[in-house]
Amino acid sequence: PLIPHGLSVVTTAPADFIFTTPAYPQRHLEAANLLGANLAATASEDLIGNRLADLIRGYMQDFKVPNGLSELGFDRRDVDKLADRATASLKKGAIA
Repeated sequence: PLIPHGLSVVTTAPADFIFTTPAYPQRHLEAANLLGANLAATASEDLIGNRLADLIRGYMQDFKVPNGLSELGFDRRDVDKLADRATASLKKGAIA
């Protein structure tokens, strides 16, 4: 099955933001606060990343967006195939 681009982005966003927060914590803090976190400027990177991820998961739940590959009909056995297809689509220029 095909996962539409926007759905793939939001489904991976919580994990992505937890992973990328240390690279630019101020930007992630701003995003979290814009979404309602109300975190202090002195918040730890862990708190920022996890709060931002939790906020996105909350919006996903509110809008009934699937959270995770299993809710999209995949399991761990599909990860390599999904990664190969994503890489192939990048090579074809399908994703900018």
